Amino acid sequence: MLSALPSAHSTASHCRFVLSTGSSTAQPLACARRASHDPGTELAGTCSPPHSRYSRTQAAPGDSVPSARLSSAARRYAEGIEAGLDPDDLVAQELGVSRAKDLSNHLSQYKDKVKAKLQATAQQVKEEEEFSHELFELGKKAYGRGQYDASSQLLVAALDATTGPFSRLAGDIQLWLGLAYQACGRDQECIQLYKNVEKHHPIKRIRKEAANLRFILEAPKLTRGPDERVTLPVMGSAVRQVTGHNKRNVRQSGGGGGLTKDRRPKTLEEQFWETYKPPDILPKNKYVIVASIVLAISLAVWSAASS
Repeated sequence: MLSALPSAHSTASHCRFVLSTGSSTAQPLACARRASHDPGTELAGTCSPPHSRYSRTQAAPGDSVPSARLSSAARRYAEGIEAGLDPDDLVAQELGVSRAKDLSNHLSQYKDKVKAKLQATAQQVKEEEEFSHELFELGKKAYGRGQYDASSQLLVAALDATTGPFSRLAGDIQLWLGLAYQACGRDQECIQLYKNVEKHHPIKRIRKEAANLRFILEAPKLTRGPDERVTLPVMGSAVRQVTGHNKRNVRQSGGGGGLTKDRRPKTLEEQFWETYKPPDILPKNKYVIVASIVLAISLAVWSAASS
């Protein structure tokens, strides 16, 4: 909350908010939409301004610039309006009292001006967060494509577009920025970023995730010897070896299947049946065969009739 001061001069100075932005929200969102096709090509000098706001991540919340404090007040005001609270009471809470009717005469003079400033700032904060969120999504998309350098630049641009490094969105951006730094081999910057977030960010979840990621990054690397590694043969040579082995088996077995039968000596019975030929007892002349069949049938009929 913005505390009220006793003197009229101090109260007036306290209520005159000055919004000092490091980057303008007038930067077109079309830039971010163009970068969605290839985050690595639409970046240089367009979406990513110099590190104007990113340096604020190295400061504690109490050391943040006045624009960050005003942005926080405007964000609380907007959330209260969405919750259905009275606008004048919300302004009074920012000035240090619970209800608008409890405002002193000095503070009442600035109530309408403060409310107008909070409304304008809330709209600007909303636009900045939308732009920052769009850059944040582009940075995550570039990270998923393996474009880690472009991802880190987009995430820095997204962080620059936020109203301060201590919001939930800014905390998530910094966590992803650390991952991009680590993927680029910038381990020291990654560790320093996580330490700063872990120490200063007001949201407990963000601090815990930063601590976990830093712990993983600082953990000692395990070294494995050659005997502890599994080596896989090249698929091409393995296929050629198997194919050549099968071809040799096919040639040895005389074609057919790819597997050869076990060679063993044949038994006498197997040798007999392999060379056996039935006796040639029937005549080869077909006329004699037909006559023999007719004679056999006639004898069968005669024997049946005589009985």
